[in-house]
Amino acid sequence: MPLNIKKNNTLTSPNDTILAIDWGNTRIKLAIFDKKSREELAFLSKKTLSINFLNDLCTNFKVKSSILCSVVHHTVEIVDFLTQKTDFTLLSHDMNLPIALKYSTPHTLGCDRIAAVCGAWAHFPNQNNLVIDAGTCIKYDFVTENGDYLGGTISPGIGMRFRAMHEFTAKLPLVQREKLTSFIGNTTETALRTGGQLGAAMEAQGFANLYKQNCEKSINIIVTGGDGTYLINYLENATYRRNLVIEGLLSLVF
Repeated sequence: MPLNIKKNNTLTSPNDTILAIDWGNTRIKLAIFDKKSREELAFLSKKTLSINFLNDLCTNFKVKSSILCSVVHHTVEIVDFLTQKTDFTLLSHDMNLPIALKYSTPHTLGCDRIAAVCGAWAHFPNQNNLVIDAGTCIKYDFVTENGDYLGGTISPGIGMRFRAMHEFTAKLPLVQREKLTSFIGNTTETALRTGGQLGAAMEAQGFANLYKQNCEKSINIIVTGGDGTYLINYLENATYRRNLVIEGLLSLVF
């Protein structure tokens, strides 16, 4: 199956490329970088991943090394293929990381949370960082200026809130995120949206303020995830990094 990918034509054919895979609950993101120039060669987002597609990708871009962050039960075949074809790294809590995990149960810590805070640390080293990853769930993760990852919070994402209100009631409809014109819902649909969307935004704002109040020094707020473009509108002095998990993975192998 041919790959429908456009390479960056300004680059020469690389001889050492890195494949970074962020395998989330909803989407699989793949990024290929030239290790020497640190230039992005390709970026893809998929719902499924096959060995044939990976083989074409690795052949087409001459992939030499790869790193995978997965929050799902990825297949053994995928890991075996990447191990055989590339210098492969599976992100886990027991890797040599630029931050110290002070989590009480590091073996239960999602690798997406690890990658995200590593990405934040790569952009803002030796600073207090709060990462807000607004995906299927909304994750809040905090790293101190000393590089200590203390943990954070996990709450339902906006889509999950909508589905929960629909599936756990008899008559409430399933709605999708849309632009709000008021904080008061004057129909059932707009009431659900203000509850799901604005409720998540107020939560993010509240947590951000809570961390700021408890930090003696300034704190960076880094937002990522599909719903991050919505939440960041309610956060002061926040930075949006769409692919923070990918950036974190790359920071571990560059």
